[in-house]
Amino acid sequence: MNWDAVVLSVIGIVTLATNITTMFLSLPRKYSLRFSIGIFAAAVAVFLVLINFSAIGAYPLALKLAGLIFLPIVILLFRGQLFQKIFAFFLQFQFVALCVAASDLLADCIVPREHEYAPFVRLIISLVLLAGYLALVLKFGRRVFQRLFVDRRRREWALYAFGAVFSFAFLTAIRSAVVGDSVLILSMAFILWSFVILCFCHHQHAREIQAEI
Repeated sequence: MNWDAVVLSVIGIVTLATNITTMFLSLPRKYSLRFSIGIFAAAVAVFLVLINFSAIGAYPLALKLAGLIFLPIVILLFRGQLFQKIFAFFLQFQFVALCVAASDLLADCIVPREHEYAPFVRLIISLVLLAGYLALVLKFGRRVFQRLFVDRRRREWALYAFGAVFSFAFLTAIRSAVVGDSVLILSMAFILWSFVILCFCHHQHAREIQAEI
């Protein structure tokens, strides 16, 4: 049995669940929890069918692209401007991808990639990092997005959404096997640091408005 492919599949499903959970924890819903879960369950079923038809060799790319099926679901189910929801969707996608990429790098530091237990080490580290990410989202995520979404400037949010989509496309196009895990993680960290700067600028803008009032 190809344990590397099995572990990759498990990581993919856990990553999907983490993305969905992040959206539920961070964004205010339009509809009831039962209805929202039903819609997401239908989308998950379609997602799994798409992955099942994908070749194992193409699985990582298929996983990233098939995940886009949840974008219209997020737009439908959650409150906020269109560009705000697009921004939130692609941003949290990249946070989760950073956890998975970091697990690859850490696993390589612990055991050689060709070692028989390397896939399981990678799986365990991925689960730990994703759990830590969800803990941070549970504590800070909703508060951060609620503060951001108070801002109703459409042009600015259109620009933010474009940046989130572009960075997602960039990270999807590059391969860690080509550029190396370190370069990939640095690229992700730079993009996410840009988000930190955005939050800081938004906070300063809100303080200036309050001072004028």
